[in-house]
Amino acid sequence: MNGEEAYVLSKALTASAAAGIKNYNISSSGLLTMETSDGQTISYQFHEPVSCDVNENNHLIITYTNGSTQDAGVITTLKGDKGDPGNDGYSPVATVSKVGDTATITIRDKTGETTETIKDGQDGQDGQDGNDGYAPQVSVNTSTSDTYTLDITYKDETTGEVETFTTPNLKGSGGGSDDPLTPEQLESLINILI
Repeated sequence: MNGEEAYVLSKALTASAAAGIKNYNISSSGLLTMETSDGQTISYQFHEPVSCDVNENNHLIITYTNGSTQDAGVITTLKGDKGDPGNDGYSPVATVSKVGDTATITIRDKTGETTETIKDGQDGQDGQDGNDGYAPQVSVNTSTSDTYTLDITYKDETTGEVETFTTPNLKGSGGGSDDPLTPEQLESLINILI
């Protein structure tokens, strides 16, 4: 109840007491209704607090259901004693060492040391053997004033067989060949050299 409400209520109660209160009722919503012996009805609506906050000046501010506020005064606070200084910080130190197939991890902090060991995993299975390597070989098949052919010996990737491919005449009039490579021969030559 704020100061204004207290004043209104005290005035109503004084008037009621002078007239004599015959009956009174307070509803769940905070409405006080008094019936006096001379037939008058006096009513007053109480407003309940809905929140309490402390403002920036350390005053307790009460807000009521009707939206009004009341400054209940300064909240006194006590300053506490100064606390003890905290302990010095400590950064853990971790070290890892390995001997043979065992790694040792040591962590040292302010409570002591913790050490763990970890062994290497087992070796994996060997992979399948790869195909034997084969470097293509190039040799001159024919070398005359008007013919120049090469033999290229290689290993076929599909069959694994060693095969020889003979190029068409690589010498021709004006620097070109009289018998150019067919598309199949060109593709085969590219595959061999790749």
